[in-house]
Amino acid sequence: MRVVCSAEHRRHAPRHELADGRAIAIYEASLAADEKALGGDHPRLAFDHENLGAALVIARDPAAAEHLQRALAILRGSGRASPREVVPVLAAIAAM
Repeated sequence: MRVVCSAEHRRHAPRHELADGRAIAIYEASLAADEKALGGDHPRLAFDHENLGAALVIARDPAAAEHLQRALAILRGSGRASPREVVPVLAAIAAM
């Protein structure tokens, strides 16, 4: 059985095309699906938390901080805390 992660589906829906209320629901569903398929600490979840956090920043929802901090923690814990992956998360935090 092949597990399809939500990241495969997001390739067809760039963030800028989801800059309305639908983005939050889509990113929440993606996060839930990836957590179920991959486990809670998989590096791919950092990007799910980042996307959801960025959408919540746009919506001015204080829950954004929790998701962005979780994204940083996953990246650091996975050894993938390169500037290319960390800078967008830090930029979203700065936009809060």
